[in-house]
Amino acid sequence: MLVFCSGMLRSGSAFQYNLVCSILEKTSSCVRHGRWERRYEKITHEQLEKWAYDKNTYHIIKSGRHPWEFYYAKKGLAKIIYINRDIRDVALAAKFKWGLKGAKLFEMLDRADLSYKVMLENDSFNNKWCLHQRYEKVFYNNIEAIEQISKFFEVKLSKKNIIEIIEECSIDNMLKISNSKVLRFQKFVLNFLGRIANLIKKFLPPPYNKSWKLRKYYLPILPKVDAKTMVAPRHIEPSKGIPGAWRKGLSSEEIKTINERYKNYLIKENYLI
Repeated sequence: MLVFCSGMLRSGSAFQYNLVCSILEKTSSCVRHGRWERRYEKITHEQLEKWAYDKNTYHIIKSGRHPWEFYYAKKGLAKIIYINRDIRDVALAAKFKWGLKGAKLFEMLDRADLSYKVMLENDSFNNKWCLHQRYEKVFYNNIEAIEQISKFFEVKLSKKNIIEIIEECSIDNMLKISNSKVLRFQKFVLNFLGRIANLIKKFLPPPYNKSWKLRKYYLPILPKVDAKTMVAPRHIEPSKGIPGAWRKGLSSEEIKTINERYKNYLIKENYLI
């Protein structure tokens, strides 16, 4: 069976992915397949078909609402785990991770909001193939979140299992991975090669001055994230993901604009404006 772990951008989907993987690793047969990016189609339809009909193993993918997710879920061949967050904290996390501001920041927030709307359009939260969790509840009550996930998969955990899972997936542990020398070196090399490629493209005629479509070749060698946890460099903001950090981290103008622009989302998810 397929398991798709997704969520709003910068909303704890990597955290949730690791919780799911750790739970199923202790109770079932499962395989971590990592990230499935739309622009880097490392997973083929043939593979999805094979994994979907595998009755003995959960195949876990950290994805981003690819149409195939809903196709398989609605056929009873996949489960979707979705997490979302106060979109103001999403903004703060994006500013730290990518240095976004102004129009670029709101372009990213629009995509985050769209991902939530796609889930609603597919009536995901009212279906048994989807587990919807709020980041704030997962953050403050790991045990309850773990119990929700184990119930969703109909597996049982011992108290020892739960303690081990909390430790494995803790923010402090993920922070160590995010700050590792290996990940930072890979990021440095990727950025360096990217700058060299962009410099060369300036002197090339079309179409060679556009994308060379080499991602599928270099990402397996120099991945952007940790192969097991999907944690990336600068993945966790200085606040260590504490809900409500936006109150001190965003400007009053940013807060006002976000409240107005995403009012419907904030109200529907019961976030105070």
